[in-house]
Amino acid sequence: MYMATGAHLEHVDGLIGAGYARLYAKSGTDWNIIQELNGAHSSGYFGQSLDLSHGGSLLTVSASGGPVYLY
Repeated sequence: MYMATGAHLEHVDGLIGAGYARLYAKSGTDWNIIQELNGAHSSGYFGQSLDLSHGGSLLTVSASGGPVYLY
């Protein structure tokens, strides 16, 4: 079982509002981060919108007014 979260207002590596997305996998009763994807630009708001496929094999992440990334 997988879950994805986005934090588009977070500061990353000194970049204000760069944002990030995280992918988690469930193991027993625990959720563990298996991938963290960071925004690359200040005020990029990466992680503002995301979608995870039913099986958890595809994750799309977008930034404010920017491109959509497929992982």
